[in-house]
Amino acid sequence: MVGFTDRQESVVSNWRKNVVTKLGEEVFLLFDQPSTLIGSYDRDTIAKYLSEGDVDVMVVLHYGDNKNWENKEGVTKALHRFKEILQGAYPETECSVDRNCVTMKLTEFRLDVVQPFDFRKVTIASLIHTGENG
Repeated sequence: MVGFTDRQESVVSNWRKNVVTKLGEEVFLLFDQPSTLIGSYDRDTIAKYLSEGDVDVMVVLHYGDNKNWENKEGVTKALHRFKEILQGAYPETECSVDRNCVTMKLTEFRLDVVQPFDFRKVTIASLIHTGENG
């Protein structure tokens, strides 16, 4: 377990906030919980220096506004859209799409952005109303 300095925690917090804000300008995120830190950084179990590790931020997509990505190719399309947005916002930062995340190679650490959908917002009434109930 590695302890982080206040400065490192501030850098992580700022990158998270900026990335979530930038993505939120282009795609619909869940308003009450647009993102959360996950993984070893959040659990304080990272076993390396921050510069050798990564920080995972989960950016939660609002299902109703992004359901066009709910198909076989949807995750890949969403990740490539995230990469496009982040590369446009941070052209000097290397971004790549991994199997399940977009990785930004920052000066002090790698930031992995993952995007689940929030299905709590889907109700039976909305499914019946839109004709998507099977």
